[in-house]
Amino acid sequence: MVSKKEKVMDINKALKKVGSTSYAHILPDNRIEYIKIGNSTLGRSYKMKVPLSKLTDEMYGEDIRFLKLKYGRK
Repeated sequence: MVSKKEKVMDINKALKKVGSTSYAHILPDNRIEYIKIGNSTLGRSYKMKVPLSKLTDEMYGEDIRFLKLKYGRK
């Protein structure tokens, strides 16, 4: 079993590769939350809670395949 901390580190590393401002973090109740930074029409940035599938849209194919192999449903 792979830890949640390791999963968050792998996701953040893949997002950092593409220069994304999105990230994942672990909440105090041990859940993983995925955050994407959006921009309003006034130019202000804000945080949005999104599912993991929205973050994979920003990643490269090799990173998506790695994450699916390592953390996919079995």
